[in-house]
Amino acid sequence: MSHWTSNAISAAYAAFRPSYPAALFSAVAKRCKQHDLCIDVGCGNGQATTSLLSEFRQVIGIDPSSTQVAHAPAHERSRYVVGGAEEFANVVFSGEHTAAAGSGGERFHKADCVTVAQAIHWFHMPTFMSQVDLALKQQPGAVLAFWSYPLCTITSHPKIDALLKEMDAMLMRDGYWPAERKHVDDHYAQIWVPEYFPEDKWTREVEVFPVVKSMGLDQFVAYLSTMSGVSRYQQQNKEADLLADFRAAALRSVVSEVVDDETTSATPQSLQTPPSADVMLEVVYNMETYFAIRK
Repeated sequence: MSHWTSNAISAAYAAFRPSYPAALFSAVAKRCKQHDLCIDVGCGNGQATTSLLSEFRQVIGIDPSSTQVAHAPAHERSRYVVGGAEEFANVVFSGEHTAAAGSGGERFHKADCVTVAQAIHWFHMPTFMSQVDLALKQQPGAVLAFWSYPLCTITSHPKIDALLKEMDAMLMRDGYWPAERKHVDDHYAQIWVPEYFPEDKWTREVEVFPVVKSMGLDQFVAYLSTMSGVSRYQQQNKEADLLADFRAAALRSVVSEVVDDETTSATPQSLQTPPSADVMLEVVYNMETYFAIRK
């Protein structure tokens, strides 16, 4: 079973993936000349799709996973379609998907904006960009906006952050991460290029939106369970429990941090007592956002 078609993973995405900041969606809308229709490609459970409703009259989310789409929240001004990124314009502009809500028959024939949240690295770029060309209005101010966040940073506990980086490096080194994940680590260096965004057609801009979240260790471990690299590891190593091992090591590191803190007066009793499961973490996600604006 594919990582993204699992009901458990789809529910975990909705529950534990970080939400995107309102400032990001405002930045998208600010760059658009008009705000009638936005198409959210690779929409997953509709996390970005729903937020885009504050900026556009109509938002259509499309994703190849019917399971993910089934977890998307319903809204009178949003619609969800099952389909891939390499065919999204053909799918969206067929049928009744582009009928404007409450419009008495009005239909949108082109989009003002196409968005991709944490997904463009999975796409076949030449085919996807041909679909973007079909979907977007052929006029200045139509926008393709896409964003991703590289591996987060645990700023409150450097030793737990080091454990996270070590686990992630192992997943990459041993082939559990799909090869496309490298695009995220490379900050889309092979995607954000003139080959796909020629200077005579597009104005290119980049903005970063930090998201800081406080969460318990168990919630963070649940977030890690949504990663495809972790899922693939567990499928191939059924006797192991990667996340249980990570959690145990994280708890041990909290005790170690107490020992290392010369300003802390720790008693022998406190050093022998494992910390509680609700160790609070401060986690930073940097939403790296790329705007391609039609000239």
